[in-house]
Amino acid sequence: MTTATPRVSATDGPEEWTGPADPGQLITDWLPALPGVVPRLERGAKAADVGCRLGAVIVLLARTFPHSRFVGFDAHLASIELARESARQAQVADRALFEVAHAADFPGSGYQLITQLDGLRELGDPLAAARHVRRALAPAGTWLLVEPLAPSEARLRQLLSQGGFSRLRRVAQTSSHSVFEARA
Repeated sequence: MTTATPRVSATDGPEEWTGPADPGQLITDWLPALPGVVPRLERGAKAADVGCRLGAVIVLLARTFPHSRFVGFDAHLASIELARESARQAQVADRALFEVAHAADFPGSGYQLITQLDGLRELGDPLAAARHVRRALAPAGTWLLVEPLAPSEARLRQLLSQGGFSRLRRVAQTSSHSVFEARA
């Protein structure tokens, strides 16, 4: 007898995928728009999702790219526990790990890809998060950011520049969000 994954209450944290679009767009549209990322993931890369919530993105990536290793970070312990259970149920727990950590201090380095799908403002201190992501990325690594639509990208560009990134490019757009590639 299997039991359903318990859900957290609205006051405890997110219940399910609450991202800006269907998470399948990450695989079909957004990653292919990032030069070199899909081949690296197919061969075997190290990637992370910052603010992973219940881990839907990490589980999807681990299912799609079985040669790569993924880690999801979130400051909410109950979400991390549910993400771990989701990975076990999806039979990807050997390559989809989850840890409690904040965007400005998650462990590890040498990530070829870091995703952040909830908007920088959700990370507490966006500048500290940008600086930390920059240090955690491999030299040719990519940061995939999904941000709510705004009239101008100037603030985001300035923030990322202060965080150590020299390139920002919009790679996709949904009805409510823009998807960006940031590189050093």
